[in-house]
Amino acid sequence: MADLDGWKTLLRCALGMGMDASKQREAELRLASSEAEAGFCLAMAGILEARASEPRDVRWLASTCLKNAVSKHWRTPRPNQGPTREEKQRVRAWLLQAYEEEDASIAAQINVTVAKVARADFPREWKDLFPTLFDGMRAADEKKVLRAHQVLHRVLKELSSKRLASDQKNFEAVANELFEVMWKRWEEDTGAILSWIPQGLSDLKAHGSADPTVQACIERWRLCIKVIQRLVVYGFESDARAVKLVPVIGKVVPTFVQTFKRLLPHWGLMQDEDNVTLKHLRRGALKLYRSQEEFQQTHPWSYMEGGIAIQVLEVCEEIITAPEVIQSEDVYEPIIIESMILTQGILMCSIYQGNYTVLGMHERSPEKEALVERLSAQSKAHLDGFLSRERVVRMTQTIVDQYFPLRERELRAWNDDPESFQIEQSLMQFRDGVRQTAESLFVFLLGSKQDLLAPLIIQWLHSAMASFPVMQREAGDPGLTQALLQKEALYNAVSVGSQSLYHLLAFGDWLQSSLLPEMLDEHHSMCVLRRRCAYVLGAWVAEIPQEARPGCYSALLSLLSSSDMCLKLTALSVFKILIDDWNFYEDQFLDFCWPALRCLFDMTQLASEFDTQLQVFSLISLIVERLAEKIQPYAGAILETLPLVWQNGESQTMLRMQVVIVLQKLVVSLDARSSGAYGIILPILHYSTSVDHPEATALLEDGMLLWRAVLKYSQSLPPELLGMFPNLVKVLELSFEHLQLGVQILESYLLVGGTMFFDIYAQQVCAVFMGILGEVKEKGMLLTIPVLDTYLCAVPIEGPRALEPALQKLLYVALFGDETDLVVGACCGIFGRLLLQSQDLFLEFFERAFSAGVARSSSTITDAKTLFYCFVDLWLDKVDCVTTEPRRKLAALSLSRLLSLNQPELLSRLELIISACTSVIHEYESDAGIPSAIEGGCHRPSVTFDLDSEGSGSTLGEVQRKIALYEADPVNTLSVRVALASQLQACAQIHGEAYQHHLQRLDPAVWAQYQRVASGG
Repeated sequence: MADLDGWKTLLRCALGMGMDASKQREAELRLASSEAEAGFCLAMAGILEARASEPRDVRWLASTCLKNAVSKHWRTPRPNQGPTREEKQRVRAWLLQAYEEEDASIAAQINVTVAKVARADFPREWKDLFPTLFDGMRAADEKKVLRAHQVLHRVLKELSSKRLASDQKNFEAVANELFEVMWKRWEEDTGAILSWIPQGLSDLKAHGSADPTVQACIERWRLCIKVIQRLVVYGFESDARAVKLVPVIGKVVPTFVQTFKRLLPHWGLMQDEDNVTLKHLRRGALKLYRSQEEFQQTHPWSYMEGGIAIQVLEVCEEIITAPEVIQSEDVYEPIIIESMILTQGILMCSIYQGNYTVLGMHERSPEKEALVERLSAQSKAHLDGFLSRERVVRMTQTIVDQYFPLRERELRAWNDDPESFQIEQSLMQFRDGVRQTAESLFVFLLGSKQDLLAPLIIQWLHSAMASFPVMQREAGDPGLTQALLQKEALYNAVSVGSQSLYHLLAFGDWLQSSLLPEMLDEHHSMCVLRRRCAYVLGAWVAEIPQEARPGCYSALLSLLSSSDMCLKLTALSVFKILIDDWNFYEDQFLDFCWPALRCLFDMTQLASEFDTQLQVFSLISLIVERLAEKIQPYAGAILETLPLVWQNGESQTMLRMQVVIVLQKLVVSLDARSSGAYGIILPILHYSTSVDHPEATALLEDGMLLWRAVLKYSQSLPPELLGMFPNLVKVLELSFEHLQLGVQILESYLLVGGTMFFDIYAQQVCAVFMGILGEVKEKGMLLTIPVLDTYLCAVPIEGPRALEPALQKLLYVALFGDETDLVVGACCGIFGRLLLQSQDLFLEFFERAFSAGVARSSSTITDAKTLFYCFVDLWLDKVDCVTTEPRRKLAALSLSRLLSLNQPELLSRLELIISACTSVIHEYESDAGIPSAIEGGCHRPSVTFDLDSEGSGSTLGEVQRKIALYEADPVNTLSVRVALASQLQACAQIHGEAYQHHLQRLDPAVWAQYQRVASGG
């Protein structure tokens, strides 16, 4: 579409200007498909250039289309796609003028486009990029200057993300050129802002808006901070690797920190979210502080040089312990969090502990390692000097006393919506809140100064317990006193610091004297402490005495049955910890199982949050799994709740996943008795294993696990379960992601359904094998071939005929495919079973395989006989690749059967056949003369399975079906020695003198083995 007006019309259609939905969609698709066309980028640029004549929406869509086209097709290697060389030159020239765009949204799109083009073309094709931007930064027009800074920030962000060594060298060159320019600009703007702030902030609060020049200056100042940070971090080689100081750190870090300290007293005046000027000022100030973390991580040695790190640590400690900051925690929250993160990051830095791993193998040298040791020793000395006894105690006490107690806003949120409050608290991670960050810093301080702090924590705990004793509330209702909140904070400290306190605290005594009685106190003022006591149980689960566990279950049950959803969710999470613990014993929990389940069922009705229902079913699933068969008395009640939850969770796939998981574990626990619940199980199973609905991707894996369990423990194959088999065919046609479960289900259907199932679905079964064999890697083939062997073993007459197309493909894969020796050996075992079952069918198979064109790719195989001998030679070559005992026995028995075929050419392979068979006999024959598994003693099945993994305790189900199949398999009743002797006699009768002639030519070692077999020795 060369006409610019045509593109404008198409853009208007895509925006829906006067068009119906179908035409709008058609226009959107046309635009998307045109992005790769030559001339598209230039056309979009032309539309953007027409600022006066085109509506803003059309220009914005053009800018978006231009950005997308550049991102996808600017560097495309495909011929006749993407912009031409000349078009690129014209677009680059236009972009250097277009960044002055006045509309902010369109300018943002253009800035990204400039950055994407710079990533591809700088410096080879776009050498004038930075000089042009420098000119814009020095312009008289403030808006143009600001736009130039915005483009520069975007370009540097894009270039710094490139990881090739040559690209990093280019960025280092850019950094050396840009740093002083940007630093000077930042210093100028910083001076102007600091001189404006005292009076300017007051005027801004009074009038609501700042002078445009001031606003542009503050926004430009913030962009300069971002640019300088990126130049310092990515534009200079990390001194952790080079062990070479970076001078700009000594220039940037102290200045940034001092500027931040000068802005900090005015932080409270910057909190108006609606004021754009204040927003940029606040974010810029915070960026000054947050950049320290990245500076320290990238250039740790330079950061420590000259005491810079210690100065930063002192600022952090001053902020953390400052009373005015603590009193206004909500206002200073991001600064408090960053102070704690920065403190922990510097103190925990592994490089300061002498970590050499940052040095690449090619960068190591004795000189560098010695230098690292010296710098590490100096750093540790500086850090130890900072962590004085008084400072550590002051910081720890501030954290416990000021940051651990629940705030008034948190208590208010708990009271307003307990469920949302608890879910929000449980999802908060490190960096998400002051308490979470304080807990992390507390754990570090306690771990690094354990001898100093651990006794103090225990002392503070006893003091808090004395201030609010267990039975105090009996004298009246104290409400949420400061003593109670302080006690809750100390309990939190003992909870998060459990790894460092276990040797000083007699937890069993504390549990009985304080924790359990406080958890059982149901007065509303005790909710805060009851919740924290439950968390202490979860943190100290390994220290709970075995005899005290029933008391813990009873106390948690009191929380689970309370009316406060916050306490319910807390009890639920701690129950999960105790039940999932190594020391969980089912018998101790049985008395509490039904009351706990009843409370959980009630929670599903009361819950208004989706996450609550997920947690409830996660715990139900865990209870079912841990109690195993002991859950059976309560299984009916669990099953009754699931259909309603399934129905109500129509748009909540994760909840439905939990339902399927619970069902799967219930089926395992109920064993054969699960058939009584098929009315509930099978409809859910059918839906979760279907690939024809939007939830298929999420539900399929859990659905197939349920499917496998149902078949495994089923006593029969009801019509509903039989009718689901086509779902498996569709799953395996779609992908091989669930191949292992798929072939297990395929095998289970045969074992439970037998010939009835095979008669109905033989064609689909063959199609499944055809779709897998030769199309998957080694692991997939080794999973599938044993299942094919099971089919041939279970259906010895109809099976080979019905599955012949799959067997022909397997023969092609073995002979001409690019498979490993393990796979080829397994393939040969399949044809060995055919030979063992019927010699006539075996020979006929090769006749039909040749007629079907199995050997069409080979010029040397001209008839079925040649195909047969080609396979026999392959088999004899790969027989030693079969490693498992039952498979080797199958190979030996079937190879011996070759001797009784009326095929004279086989005599030339007599030595190889005898050697292969006798090696199997000697391999597994007992020295004491006791027959091994190979010789018909303590058999192991040819159809391999693991009794333990299948659940050997069940009286019915798949284990017994496999045992029956094993007992009916002739491989497990025949002796290789007897079979070989018998087949050698048959061979002698068939071939007469020719046989004797080949015997005389045997290798002496093979002759000795032959004589031993022939004599029965």
